[in-house]
Amino acid sequence: MIDVKGKRVYIFGPMTLAGPAGDWNFPAFRRAALLIEASGGIAVSPAKMDEAIWGFNGKGDIPPAMQLRNVIGIDLRVVATCDIGYGLTNWSKSSGSLAELALMQCLKMPVEFEVGAERGVVGAVLVTKEG
Repeated sequence: MIDVKGKRVYIFGPMTLAGPAGDWNFPAFRRAALLIEASGGIAVSPAKMDEAIWGFNGKGDIPPAMQLRNVIGIDLRVVATCDIGYGLTNWSKSSGSLAELALMQCLKMPVEFEVGAERGVVGAVLVTKEG
């Protein structure tokens, strides 16, 4: 793992597409936060933010106001305050994670991936107008 001592480490990964029904992958975010904190880093977890902001703990239905449009705006602002990114397994299947990683790349933040997670980058596709 990258040296995280004293650094803010943003955890990104799938929430709505992962984990057993009803857990929203919160256990994976909690495990990653424990690893980061045990390594001396400051874990910044969107799962923990969802609990604090929306009162959502990964169980049951999400609150009506907790729509991706509202959540991702907050998450991206928080990403910009961090020093390092940490990707969970299957991050590439998450539209939110793709946006978060794109911002990390734009900011030239180092990114680490958990053991077993896919590696990669977010690319851009040029779309031209036909006519």
